[in-house]
Amino acid sequence: MEALLLILVLLASASTISVLLLVLGALFPNTVADVRRTADAMPGRAFGVGVVNFLFLGALIAAFGALSNGGGGQLAGLLAGIFLALLTVLVAFGLAGVASLVGRRLFPERNPLAADARGAGLLSAACIAPFAGWFGLLPYAGLLGLGAFILGRLLSWRATAPASAPGSVEE
Repeated sequence: MEALLLILVLLASASTISVLLLVLGALFPNTVADVRRTADAMPGRAFGVGVVNFLFLGALIAAFGALSNGGGGQLAGLLAGIFLALLTVLVAFGLAGVASLVGRRLFPERNPLAADARGAGLLSAACIAPFAGWFGLLPYAGLLGLGAFILGRLLSWRATAPASAPGSVEE
């Protein structure tokens, strides 16, 4: 009975995560499109950037969490919570872009919303697969998405930055 309950909880979780990824794509279409394009164009670089930034933010979360438990006060705990929330938001946007990428690659003949919905469902279902999904696909997709979000937003910002003034020296 407990195994059946666990399966139902996992399926419900995958469904809600799929819906979250679709809603992020609907509310922030340019951001998710930037993530999708970056993950498609440079997956290796995006994964590497995701690993580095995950380790950096994870170290900050661990350090501030340890400080708050070791008498560092409420400010350290608040900072740990802020960095954890930031990491969660960045990974969620990254996963929305990766789900969109999966859907557009697997279902190119579908309209974008249908392809994204199928991609989100398939990515969520694949990530709840025991062992390979938990310890392989989910970390890969999350780190790829995190790095693609950071690179996509950075590259998007650089592409829309105003041109430098005439006669100025650029590095």
